[in-house]
Amino acid sequence: MNHTTVNTTSLSCGLAFLPVHSTRISPELRAVFIFRIAVNALTCPLIILLNILVLVAVKTKRQLRTKSNVALACLATTDLVVGLVVQPLHITSYTLILKGEAEMYCSLSHISMVITVKYVIASLNHLMLTSAERYFAIKHTFAYEDQVTEVRIIIASGLAWAVAIIFPVEDIIMSKKQLVALLSRKTITQAEELERKIFGTRQVGVIATAEQGQSGRASREENVQQGNETLNNEHETAARIQPQEEYEETTL
Repeated sequence: MNHTTVNTTSLSCGLAFLPVHSTRISPELRAVFIFRIAVNALTCPLIILLNILVLVAVKTKRQLRTKSNVALACLATTDLVVGLVVQPLHITSYTLILKGEAEMYCSLSHISMVITVKYVIASLNHLMLTSAERYFAIKHTFAYEDQVTEVRIIIASGLAWAVAIIFPVEDIIMSKKQLVALLSRKTITQAEELERKIFGTRQVGVIATAEQGQSGRASREENVQQGNETLNNEHETAARIQPQEEYEETTL
């Protein structure tokens, strides 16, 4: 069975699902990587094509150039970034780890993680922008025509991207990696110790009860044994005293 050898030290900077101390990729994990590569490779062209069609339709067809559709087109830009940047980075990262090129994977995975987090923030910002546009259109219908314009929607979209790009995600990623390193470096002994800490009270109570029962039985057996020895001593003493008393009576 083939296994891909991976540098142990470089796995600590990988994604969360990679074991830090593993030196070989198991067949199950290899199958997961291949499945993810296949899914990203199949959906990436579709995401690019569909979002480009949305942008082109809103841009070229005047009847579709409404404020609501402009907001949706801005949201489509975040999905387009997924197909153009995020998914190819993930495909490349998974391919590198399957080939055993751990050093390149380590560097690329950090870049991929930063871009993915920034994309998620940008996508959430555009979802809030779209929701706000719909809220003004429904709640403040008369003010909507004057206050919400196409230019302002595009400016708001640019601000959403600026917030996502400026937002510091490196510290968050390092905290996540340290947390994964709070979990993946636990040895079996530490896991057993953790289990004892969680379930130890109940087990200690059971053990203490069992030990008390055993000590109680031992003390009862000891008492019975001491009682038997006392009875035996009394019988022996009585047996020695009785002939002496009979002898003295006979002499008298």
